[in-house]
Amino acid sequence: MLGSHNILAPANGGPIAVPSQDMILGLYYLTKPDDGRLGEGKNFSSPAEVLVAFDQGKLDTHAKINV
Repeated sequence: MLGSHNILAPANGGPIAVPSQDMILGLYYLTKPDDGRLGEGKNFSSPAEVLVAFDQGKLDTHAKINV
């Protein structure tokens, strides 16, 4: 059996991988709305431009931007 096909446990038919608390907390943190961050409202033409701005310190995490 391939690992990619083992979605349900053969013993009881239940799912093998379920979201745990740390996964849920991480997903919340990634999508957390936060107003007033550095770079808020800026427009970027590509994802690469966003990464450059972030590396230069012109953009903060959780800032609402347009790509």
